[in-house]
Amino acid sequence: DDELPALDATPDTLTFAQRVRDTYELAGDNQVNKLAVIVILRDPVFRELSLYNHMAYACRNFDQSELSDWHRQVARSDGTIMTFNEFVHEVTMPALATNEAQDLGKGRSSRHGL
Repeated sequence: DDELPALDATPDTLTFAQRVRDTYELAGDNQVNKLAVIVILRDPVFRELSLYNHMAYACRNFDQSELSDWHRQVARSDGTIMTFNEFVHEVTMPALATNEAQDLGKGRSSRHGL
């Protein structure tokens, strides 16, 4: 059997019907009857806290040359790390309000490095 399992860990996939349809189409050969979509839900606050901790850790411990703009989302203009509360108000909430069609790189998926 040459069928291989596939995984999409993108947190936004299920909120956009076309992305779900694209997943089925990418599987090929009319996989609608064979493809299983398994959804694992995670507390969104814990998920965001985990993201914040990951970025803050990188900003504190990695050489600046190793950091991307994605990591720097938790950094203030002076280079210090914002609090989780600041991160939520300044980064998370505006990103959640971003329409996918207008996303300029700070939408939900891009914030999670996807």
